[in-house]
Amino acid sequence: MKKVIHYLIFFSVFAIIGGISGVIISKLQIDTLLFSKIHVKKTLVLFILSILSSVTLHELAHAIYFLLNKVPLRFVAIFIFFFCKTERKWTVRIRFNNITIMGGIAIPNLPSINNEREFDRIRKIYSEALLFAPVISFAEAVIFIILYVVLFLTKTVNEYVNLSIFSVFCSFIGIIIVFSSFIKTENIYGDFWAYKVLKTDDKMASLQLCQYMFFNTDWKMTVSKSTWLIKKLMDYAKEIKVTTTELIDLKILDWIIQMEYLGVVKPDKEILEILKEFFLSDNVFSNYPPQEDRDVFYFHMIYKLLGSGVYEKSILQEKMNVVSSKLLAGSPSKEYYTKLTEHLFGYECSEWLLRNKNPNSTYSLLKEFEAIHEIEEKIILQNTMGKGQKYVK
Repeated sequence: MKKVIHYLIFFSVFAIIGGISGVIISKLQIDTLLFSKIHVKKTLVLFILSILSSVTLHELAHAIYFLLNKVPLRFVAIFIFFFCKTERKWTVRIRFNNITIMGGIAIPNLPSINNEREFDRIRKIYSEALLFAPVISFAEAVIFIILYVVLFLTKTVNEYVNLSIFSVFCSFIGIIIVFSSFIKTENIYGDFWAYKVLKTDDKMASLQLCQYMFFNTDWKMTVSKSTWLIKKLMDYAKEIKVTTTELIDLKILDWIIQMEYLGVVKPDKEILEILKEFFLSDNVFSNYPPQEDRDVFYFHMIYKLLGSGVYEKSILQEKMNVVSSKLLAGSPSKEYYTKLTEHLFGYECSEWLLRNKNPNSTYSLLKEFEAIHEIEEKIILQNTMGKGQKYVK
């Protein structure tokens, strides 16, 4: 019932917004402008330019806020354009087959965090940078609405047709970007939701900052100086209960498993016992709907247990035979993890894996970062059973 009310409110709000937009379009004669003065090729170019400029402004707002607070940038992506800092210089790459999720992203080069004061400072800057961008997008929409109204009231709309059409597009795209900041799904948080979570949830903030440190140009040095933050996340991991776990708990455990491959952390017996409890229970499947984070954690958990030797390989293999059909169904990463599992159980395919790494849906973006490559390569080279023995399904 609560969900029904939520959807009713959602659709009612958009119906009201649609009605108000219709009145504005009619009163300001925007529809007349678009359909009486329209030149298809020019209008299409103006539309594309308005999208590019609006998304660029939004992402630069994130970036500028970091820079204003003396946090350098590591990476900015806008559609097919990737700007990445390597050592002391910036490189620009164009990837036609890798369009950035939601249009763009700005990633800071975070400093080390080794006490609560540093944690609170970076957390505050990061959360406010998330909030700053939709505020700028809203300001963009307001400015272009005002510009169009001025043109309309001075009766110069027809004289400056291209500017008028561009103003209309930028206004609506700015508003759309602001509303997209309220999006919340299993794997994507809009800027407003991300701001709220990062500001109020210590556990999520700790995980987010730990994850983003591995995008740094000098991530090994940054991490080595962040023992306080890593210990904080390890303490959260030790409090995890299989019966009452949340998705973030799976993400924390998955982060710890991956970081072991980088030599950053060494899971103790307590965390290994928690992983064993997850393996023995069906809570991973019963508590969460099918989603990538859940399924990737399950694969990594199996790899960790396989490497630790706490279970006979045949037991782990039998479990994977039972659950493999439930994992990453329909995902582009399915083939990669299937072959990686076969490889770790003894079937040699490391060359294929190294050529076709695809550990998650954002790998096209994340492969720009050295730590991500190193994690995958070390997992691939684990191969705990030796070569030649096939993984039987």
